[in-house]
Amino acid sequence: MNAKCKENTLKHKRWLSLIVLMLLLISITSSILNYADLSQINVSKSIEVYRVVETTIVENKGSKNISLVDALGATITYPQDDVYQKLLSYKVYLNGQELKVKIHEEFNGFIKTAELSDDIILTPYASANITIVYDMTVITNRTTPRNVLGPSIPSQPIKRYEEFTRATSLWNYTNPLIILLTDYLKSKSKNQIEYMIKSIEWISNKIVYETRIPPRHPTELLIEFRGDCDDQANLLITLLRCANIPAITEQGLVVIKGASFKGEAANGYLKYDLRNAGPHGWVKAQMPDGTWIAIDLTFAYGSRNPLDKILLAAYYTFPVIVTNRIYKEDYVTEGTTMLKDIEENKVMITYIVNVVPLKQ
Repeated sequence: MNAKCKENTLKHKRWLSLIVLMLLLISITSSILNYADLSQINVSKSIEVYRVVETTIVENKGSKNISLVDALGATITYPQDDVYQKLLSYKVYLNGQELKVKIHEEFNGFIKTAELSDDIILTPYASANITIVYDMTVITNRTTPRNVLGPSIPSQPIKRYEEFTRATSLWNYTNPLIILLTDYLKSKSKNQIEYMIKSIEWISNKIVYETRIPPRHPTELLIEFRGDCDDQANLLITLLRCANIPAITEQGLVVIKGASFKGEAANGYLKYDLRNAGPHGWVKAQMPDGTWIAIDLTFAYGSRNPLDKILLAAYYTFPVIVTNRIYKEDYVTEGTTMLKDIEENKVMITYIVNVVPLKQ
């Protein structure tokens, strides 16, 4: 791989965990609620320490050499800074040997990523085991953001990044259908917070929950009026960005003791096994006072109250470890392409995540 090609791959291609998340978002909510009693929310200790072990086993079942970076991307899981969590340690291993990785920070550390420093070439029938191990302190009794849902004047200048309001190939608010909807929602709103609430309400009332692999892009929802939680979240981000409200995708692990999520995709070339946690994704939006809040269109799905999509978000009601923040990548297209490629190239992938509580 030449230097320019490798640089482009490192910048734009995400690791497998993002694709597994995309698959599991389809049915994660009902499964999580089967494991967890909502009446027991926030009664545990206020601070927990968890060890997360993420293992990816890659086997080349084809007849040609394969590049690990080409197959799965170079940007690997790295926990994000958050008011509710702190990274204690982070190590990456290749076939049992510690591997150095590059850590990158964007937007004053708001988004952090880790990248493989070098590519790995697998000859036919060779395999590689990449394991990421990190320890986190996590605050489990969290505060819902009721105080930021009303109009307010910030006490000091708020730092906003225009990258979080731009149109992208995934969140394309220049599409005529998106423009028509945003114009309608703006006509019903007096300020940005009202617009956000009405956008949540419109999606909850109009979009019928329906799963599909591959996922839909936001404009498809306005044609089919169907989509799962991931599809609906991407539509909401598109609507928020069109109104100049900074919005991104945030992803993480919902920690639930005893939970188990297993499955496969790409005709069996991808197998995944998550233990004691379920992957989840939600919208993160920046309010006028600068506060970032989670909006979760999946939890409280039966409620028509748009505020429940915030106040009852998994981010606020369960121990959650934030692992990714996405502000520009079209992971829907990328994930669909990746699943097709690993099947065509006969790349067998086993992805295992285990979350273990540690004694303090």
